[in-house]
Formats: sequence, structure tokens, C-alpha cells
Amino acid sequence: MSASTRSPTRALPEPAKNVTKHAHSFHADGTAQDGSGREFEVDGAAGIYGNTDGQGFLDKIIPGNAVKANVYFDVPKGTKLKTITFKAGLFTFADDAVVTL
Repeated sequence: MSASTRSPTRALPEPAKNVTKHAHSFHADGTAQDGSGREFEVDGAAGIYGNTDGQGFLDKIIPGNAVKANVYFDVPKGTKLKTITFKAGLFTFADDAVVTL
């Protein structure tokens, strides 16, 4: 897909708190969904450059701490995102976090 057919969309400007027992970075396993059920992956490069000092992307969030960062997704222009899902991880009993936009 060429750069002219996609547009990074910023989402989740609110703090994300790590409520698990292990340090995690929240961007790696995130997906965004539109009203049609299409899924879009995180644009990690945009997240690094779109946040001061790469906040939320270069460091892991230790249990109990929160980080406020923008998460970017590569989506077609005009796409309206409905939800963002952050995977809890393979080795945890926690549920995935679903954020309604």
C-alpha cells in the first residue's frame, strides 16, 4: 500500500495503566477496529516519532504505573475507528482490554 492511500490515525490520548504482574509495552499487540469489523495494526514508527521521547513505546510499563501516549494506526483515509483492543498476553489470565472510541 502506498503512503498516499493510508493515513496514520492517532487514538488513545488517555493514560494506559499496567494492571498485570509483569512489565509490558502496550503498543505491540494492539489493534483497532472499524464499524465493519476490519482490523488495523499499530504503526510503531509513527508512535516513536509522534510521542515525546518515544513515551509509551521505548520503555516497558512496570506494574501499577501508567503512561500517557498517542497510539497510531495505519488506516485508509476517512476510516472511523470504533474500538481498540490491547492483548493481555499469552501467559496471563487477564482479559484483553477493549477501549470504545
